[in-house]
Order: sequence, then structure tokens, then C-alpha cells
Amino acid sequence: LRVSPAAMAEWLRRERIHLFQTVPSFAARLLEHLESSATGSAFPALAYVLLSGEPLPVPLARAWLERFGPRPALINLYGPTETVLATHHAVREVPAQARSIPVGRPIAGRTILLLDAHQRPTPPGAKGEVYIRGRYLTRGYFRRPEETRKAFLPNPLTGREDDPVYRTGDFARLSPDGTLEFFGRADHLVKIRGNRVELGEVETVLGRHESVVECAVVVRPDDKTHEPRLVAYVVTSRALPAARLREHVAAQLPAFMVPSLFVFLDALPRTSTHKIDRPALPAPPPPRPELEAGWVGPAAGRERLIAEIWQEVLGLEKVGANDHFFDLGGHSLLLVRVQGQLERALGRPVPLVALLRHPTVGALARWLSQETPAPPASRWAWRAASLSSQPWTSPMA
Repeated sequence: LRVSPAAMAEWLRRERIHLFQTVPSFAARLLEHLESSATGSAFPALAYVLLSGEPLPVPLARAWLERFGPRPALINLYGPTETVLATHHAVREVPAQARSIPVGRPIAGRTILLLDAHQRPTPPGAKGEVYIRGRYLTRGYFRRPEETRKAFLPNPLTGREDDPVYRTGDFARLSPDGTLEFFGRADHLVKIRGNRVELGEVETVLGRHESVVECAVVVRPDDKTHEPRLVAYVVTSRALPAARLREHVAAQLPAFMVPSLFVFLDALPRTSTHKIDRPALPAPPPPRPELEAGWVGPAAGRERLIAEIWQEVLGLEKVGANDHFFDLGGHSLLLVRVQGQLERALGRPVPLVALLRHPTVGALARWLSQETPAPPASRWAWRAASLSSQPWTSPMA
């Protein structure tokens, strides 16, 4: 897997390889090489391409079919190391509204159980944890009896110890057409500000952007507040601002599932088995992004007021008119604090949806200018004005 895409392509042609198995990330690199080299009939002998080891992104599957058509056949595989292989799915088309590529149906000799937290079967369409039973299960982990007991269990539906199952720690659901849709690892289920977030779901949505080649979403603590936040690491086929990716995710997921930071990399770090090495992902840079329109100081009035509030809430020394609240490390909880301070300064309600729809200092100031008279110019003036505007009540009242 450490061979270059060019060398692999040449080997596939020279040796007239009939069946080729790799991971989706390398298949994407191979496809990029073919597009750039303008090779015609790339692999005349190749009949099957098997992809496994990581989720198959929708854009990659669609691009592969556009390039090759039905031959070589594209097969999406799923199966932990403990079971070698569990399911397969022949990718013949990718619907325009596809959210993910199915992992298909069980292979011969395999049964897939989808169970809830109490190890009861989930109904069709509901997410459940994947348990695998059947032939060719490994017996356990070498000299690790405790881990073996947790992962290799008697059949939860019958209680029979002679019919063991392997608990994968993966989530999936049964689609109406009878295929399995993979959602990610159970240990990738986290809580952000009290909300349950499936990192795999965020990665799936982010990976559907046409410019995203590969991505990984992790939880990292904020350097100042130490609160957990979502950080997305992305490799793109072209340069684009983080705001575009944020809008893409926000259009499909709730606000608490939208990453606070986007870190652009040339490639994601990989383990020796070519899976994403999440612990090796670099720490995100300080929240001072390269803005699409460049840095412009805030003008007097509303822009300066908003910038000063953002500086205080985000813990920054400098905020400009073109700065994007979420690019600076903001999130929905901090946006509520901004809302409160703005309302006190202006003496009127400011809908939270307005802050979401106008996430830059300049855009929010322009929206406010249509609604309210200009506030005092300095931060101390608006604070004094907000305090003086509050009715005083005796503590004995």
C-alpha cells in the first residue's frame, strides 16, 4: 500500500491482474492518477475491484463508476479482522440522493444481528450494533481473556455458548431494500455540550461534498475553555474556504454536529494497515484563519460592537469585519452568549437564527442596521448604556 498510484497502475496493466483488493483511500489516489494521466482503457484484464477497511465515500463510488462503468465491478466489503469478511455489496449505481454506500448483505455462512443496548433486535430502519455469527469466527485474542469475554459472546437471542457471536462495536441499520447501511464505530459516539454526536455520521455528510477526497472528525478540547469541540480534518481536490464545508454540513445536520474547526491537510496520517491514524492527527492551529476576503478592521458602530463582543466571548485580541464566528473557534453555546450580550447592548431581542445566518461581523452589522439605531462606539459606552437602560428594583421589593 505504500507503492505509488502510478507504479500500482503499471503493475495492474503489466501483470493483467483480474481481481484487485485495496482500501477506498488508495482507490481514490489511483483514480486521481488515471485522471491526470488521461489513460484510456486502464486495466483491460481487471474484472473485480474489492474495497474494504474503511467506509466507501459516495463521491468516490460515483467517480469510479463514471470512469469505468460496469467493468471492473466495484464491490464494497465489510468485515472486522476477527471475522475476516462479513458482507458484500456490488456498487452498480449511486443515486443522486445517496447518503452512503451500503455494505450489502451477508456472505455465505454469515448472519448479521442488529441489536440495541439491551441486546434485543432492532426494527427495520433503526440503528443497531452489529453482531456477527457463523463460520470462520476467530476464537479470541491471544493471551487477552478479558477482551475475549467482552467481544465473543454466547448468542444473545438463544443463550447458546456453542453458537458464539462477535460484538463488533459498529453501528448499522437495515435499509428497505434489505442491505446494511454502515454508520461508524460505537466508540465514535461522543457527547458535545450534552448532545449525542456520531462522528461517523458527520464524516459521512462531510465526505459527500464534491471536493472532499477524505476526512476525519475528532473531538479535541478548546485550548482556552477546555470544552470539547468537533474538529474536521479534510483533504480536498481543490482549495476552498472552510465556510463552504461548514454550510454543506449545516444544511444536513443540526448545529451541534457542525465542526467548529476545519483543518486542511495534504493527506491524512495512516497506520501500517493504511487505516486513518486518529491519534497522529496534528493539533489544530490557533483560531486565526486565512480569510477568503482578507482581514479588514471593524468600522465604528455596530461592527466595532460585534467585534468587541466576539473578542471577549472567544478570548481573542483581534477580530475583523470579515471574520467568521465559527472559523474563529465559536460554537452554538458561545453564540448564545453573544446573543445575550448583543441584546443587552442594543436593548432589544436578537434572534439566534439571525446570528447563524449572518456569521461574519460585517454581515451581522448590516442586518442589525436594518433593525436598530446605531449603538455607542466604545465597549465601555455600550456596557454603561445597557446598564442604565435596565429598570432598578429594590432588593426589598
